Amino acid sequence: MQPKGPTARTGPATVTPPEVFVPGPAAVRVQVDRLLASPHFRNSKRCQALLTYVVDAHLEGALERVKERIIGFEVFQRDAGYDTNQDSVVRTTAAEIRKRLAQYYLEAGHEDELRVSLPAGSYAPEFRPPNPSPPPAPVPVESPATPRPHVWRSWAIAAFPV
Repeated sequence: MQPKGPTARTGPATVTPPEVFVPGPAAVRVQVDRLLASPHFRNSKRCQALLTYVVDAHLEGALERVKERIIGFEVFQRDAGYDTNQDSVVRTTAAEIRKRLAQYYLEAGHEDELRVSLPAGSYAPEFRPPNPSPPPAPVPVESPATPRPHVWRSWAIAAFPV
């Protein structure tokens, strides 16, 4: 027998998924071009090649290509059977991209730009909307000064010697 009342279950609970931000391919390409032209990426051919490759794979819906061995073969011209434990070019370049992305977005002037990230443990890029402007800081309200007892006592003793 099922319980009745507010605790009774009438069916499976429905959970509304959070809104997923899906930028258009044109917006992604504009932002990646902006990143690659920045001083953080301009002089690193490896970072440019890896970031371009993983973003292109994402936009083409070919995330099966975003694996360490495949990236090593297709981007960095390693042999098809190279040992990823002995050659960490993909991992080190991905770590360098993460660092450069963080530096880029910390600079002033990039607050309103699409956010591109390469989460740790993955080579699949993620895209987020620009950071919203932070709300204005609350103005502190000064409370009326309350005399500290020891200061008041010191003044009273000095004013009225016994």
